[in-house]
Amino acid sequence: MKLCCRYVVVALVVVAVVLLIWIGSLLKEINAHSSSKSKGFMGFFSHSHSFPWKGTRKETLQIHPISSSFDGSLGNCGMGFYVDFKNSKRDKSGKRDKSGKNNDIACKPCGEGMFTFPPLIVSCQPVLSCGDIVDNIVNNGEEKLTEGGVKSLYRAKWNGIDVVVARPKQPEDFRMGFDNLKLISPHPNVVPLLGYCEDPQILVFPFFHNGDGTKVDVIANIVEDPISFRLQLVKDFAGILHYLHHKASGSGGSFVMCDARTPMKMLSQFMISNHYRLILNDVDALPHSHGNDIKCGHQELSGDFVAPEQRWNRVALPFNDKQMESYNHKVDIWRVPEMVELLLGCSEIQVKQRGGIEEDDHVSNRMCSIVMPYIHFIRGKCKKIDPIERPSALWVLNTVLKMSEVVELQTRLM
Repeated sequence: MKLCCRYVVVALVVVAVVLLIWIGSLLKEINAHSSSKSKGFMGFFSHSHSFPWKGTRKETLQIHPISSSFDGSLGNCGMGFYVDFKNSKRDKSGKRDKSGKNNDIACKPCGEGMFTFPPLIVSCQPVLSCGDIVDNIVNNGEEKLTEGGVKSLYRAKWNGIDVVVARPKQPEDFRMGFDNLKLISPHPNVVPLLGYCEDPQILVFPFFHNGDGTKVDVIANIVEDPISFRLQLVKDFAGILHYLHHKASGSGGSFVMCDARTPMKMLSQFMISNHYRLILNDVDALPHSHGNDIKCGHQELSGDFVAPEQRWNRVALPFNDKQMESYNHKVDIWRVPEMVELLLGCSEIQVKQRGGIEEDDHVSNRMCSIVMPYIHFIRGKCKKIDPIERPSALWVLNTVLKMSEVVELQTRLM
């Protein structure tokens, strides 16, 4: 009995010593941050994006590229990517090898003029020719989905798979959409072009059964894990924006999402895939900026979602497009806070529909109570009147990734 008590005492002493060391390290870390210019809770968000509550070790967030293999299971390669069995530790049935090493699916991008999209991901195939489209899609019948100012969309079948047939109304609209896709593809979060025809002018894309980004609340109500679903969409959005601004063009410059006068309009530019990933789908109005050299159309723009530099500020004078100054990709950064709120389900309207933030029984409300400090922080940075003072898309991605880590950690502890 005495021997047992001695072991218990020794164990308690060891635990106490470890705990004291850990607390000392944490206090030292927090003191190091307390000397920064920003005080209080927001002072934790330093310019190096270090977050002391992550652990006892000072950690600067590193960027991880958007995975082209998604969750590593067979069939989850991104669109425009194929399963490379030569470098994968799985056979064509999807079974893991006996070694147990490096079992993730190896996904490789298709070459130019080739495509894949689930479930056809084992190998790339050439984009559909005009003859293929007319004989195997158009002649089998089409169902009209919608008609906009730029193009009409139809639902059709190709080899038993649902596809979308887009019919641009003007030659320049066809050329802009086609050229933009060539410049920014392939990417797992960009819609692949399945085929095209120049006479008649037709573009063929996958059909997404989950609908566009405006359906985020509907999908969140039926998925098993709404928090992970929403966090993934926000990470995808930030990753897509970073890709458009910094990575998509080999010649430099940034692609700007011009067809986004309202939050819901911008959400409609994305689709939600079968694997619940956000896919950039509408690339018609995606001008390429190398500086302050773009305008999103030639009509007067207004509203809080429109960046200040896009508005006609000469109140005493009628709008004159020739006198409007051009701008750059920082107009996209202005829109980030509303997009983050909507994708997370934390906008004022969304929270009220669930009974208010005090309604603790709703899982999305519990998440919103955690992310609100981050959303306010993002808003404060992205809503700077001077576009030069707004952060980059890389900063947005960093902050969103860190926010997701904190939410996932705290929700596990709930």
